[in-house]
Parts: sequence; C-alpha cells; structure tokens
Amino acid sequence: MSIETKVLEIIQGKRSAPISRAILRVMSHGYRAGAAIHHAAYKYLLPKTKLSLPVVSIGNIVAGGTGKTPFTHYLAERLSKECEVAILSRGYKRTGKKTVLVRPETDPSECGDEPYLLAQKLPHVKVIVDANRTVSGHLAGVLGAEVVLLDDGMQYRPLKKDFEIAVMHASDLFGTGFYLPRGLLRDSPKRLKSAHLIVLTGVSERGEFEKAEKAIRKYTNAPIVGMDLIVKNSTELASKKVATFCAIASPSRFGQTLQRLGCDVVEKLEKPDHAPFSVDELERLANRAQGQGAQCLVCTEKDAVKLPQDFRCSLPLVPVEIAFAPTFGEEELNQIIDKIIEVTP
Repeated sequence: MSIETKVLEIIQGKRSAPISRAILRVMSHGYRAGAAIHHAAYKYLLPKTKLSLPVVSIGNIVAGGTGKTPFTHYLAERLSKECEVAILSRGYKRTGKKTVLVRPETDPSECGDEPYLLAQKLPHVKVIVDANRTVSGHLAGVLGAEVVLLDDGMQYRPLKKDFEIAVMHASDLFGTGFYLPRGLLRDSPKRLKSAHLIVLTGVSERGEFEKAEKAIRKYTNAPIVGMDLIVKNSTELASKKVATFCAIASPSRFGQTLQRLGCDVVEKLEKPDHAPFSVDELERLANRAQGQGAQCLVCTEKDAVKLPQDFRCSLPLVPVEIAFAPTFGEEELNQIIDKIIEVTP
C-alpha cells in the first residue's frame, strides 16, 4: 500500500492513526499558510498576464474527484459549436516538460492522461500542455483559438481570468474541513466569492442540491448549477458480473456508478490517482475474475487511455463512458455560456 493511499485512509477516517493524524494536521497549517501567501502575492504584488482572448478558469478548492475533467469536456463541447476552443492543461504527472499540442499519435505519458482523454473525445478542440499556461495561452491564440479553458485554473494566478468556474462535489464540498495533507482542501472556501459560477456535481435529487446550496451560500452569491453523471454505454454493463481497475481520486464513486448499473464486482484493483497499470497485472486480475464468472474488465476512460492500443487479455475491456448532464440551474449555466461566447473575438 502506497503512502498516498495510507494518507487518504487517514483523511477519510478509514485508518486509526492518531499520531500520524496529528502530524498531518500540523503540516496542513503550513499548507494553509502557503496558499494564503500565494493568493496575497498575486493579489497585491506580482503581475498577471492578460491574453488577447478570453480565459475561462475551471478549477476547485478540493484536491481531486470533483468532476473537473468531465465538466471541462462538457463546456468545451458546448462552446466549440460557436467558436474555436483551446484547453490549457499542466499535464499532471506527465513524464516530459516540453510544450505539447496533443495529437492522436502523442504518447499519453508525455502529456498526461486527462489531457490525452480530452483530446481524444474532442478532436475539434486544441489541447495544449505546459506548466506555464501563459506560454500555452499565447500559443493557443497563434493557433486560432478564440477562447481558452484553463483546466485546474483556480490556483494558477499568473494569468488574468475573465470567468472563474469552481467545480464542487456534493458528497464532500470542503475536503473534510482540513487543508492538505490532513484533509483535501487546497484553497480557502472564501475564494468561492470570486467565482462566476459554481458547478455542483453528483446531485440528482432536489433535497441534496438544496442542502449543498445552503452550505455554499455562506461563501458566495454566484449562480449554482447541479450536474450528474450519465453512463453512455450503460447497456454494455448493466447487471453484468465484472472485474474493475482504476487509478482515480475517488474510486468509491466509480464503484457506486457500477452499483447503480447493477454490476456484480467480483474482483477489483485500485491504485493512487494517475498511476499506470501493467499488462501483466491486468491479465492476472482478469484470470482471477474469470474463475468467478466475470464477463468483462471495467475501468474509467482515464485509465483506458494509458493502456497500449493493442491491449488484449482473457476478458474483454469495457471503459465506462461518462458525460455530464445538468440536473438543476440549467438556465444559469446557459447564461454563463452565452456571456463567454459574447466576449469572444
């Protein structure tokens, strides 16, 4: 078990480790102070770059698992019907450092799994990877983009933003209430005050939407839209006996999605977010599951893009194809999209 997994279990209350918990809490005070200094530096001292095209930041105040990438896909798809769109990503945990315009032939390890997935699903949108989003933003303009989406942009301060969108998951709005590494907060909830829109994911019921809305209203008056996942290939998976593997921030939510489809999970393999899987370990997983009657291997789309294109094993592979759909506040969402389109060149 990795250190990252152990820390997550402490954060989630699954592991009783009072001494480790106390150490993590002390460390979280340091993280909180660093975040506050970073925010103040760009608010009062350090310069910001203004691009010649509008910048839409899509981010969160909680580390991982809020649905930021699916929403980035949703917004890019909507905007691309009216204008030329580019997505700027830092390419978290990629192997290289050079600027990458993601193409079909790009190695996912060179650009990161999430940018590669977005480029695959949005062939008409430019996906540019660089830790320096100011550089990639200028490149986007040269390549003909009319608007850029700044993926994971809430903590990226060197670039001036025209729209700030914060994505939050209803099951844990504030990262258990502690900053990293004691909790999952990476920024102060007070930052929500500057948001133009709050996207609340994982909500299908009016009651849960209103409960989350009440908690968020302590920090912002921004419009709130509720969204939930839909599984586009649900008929391939419904009521099947399966084996699963994933390396995502919230594997439990992946399991809940399969549970809603009526899947019977006989074997599973989980790793920390963005970690790779070898062909050999997946073959061993498939062999164990096949002996228990599993009909297929199931993973997220983000995990599937990291596998070799000719990947084969003793069970067929079925990535879960997901998309977001508005459940509450769709009118407010449409208004923001219209405003973004209005300011494009």
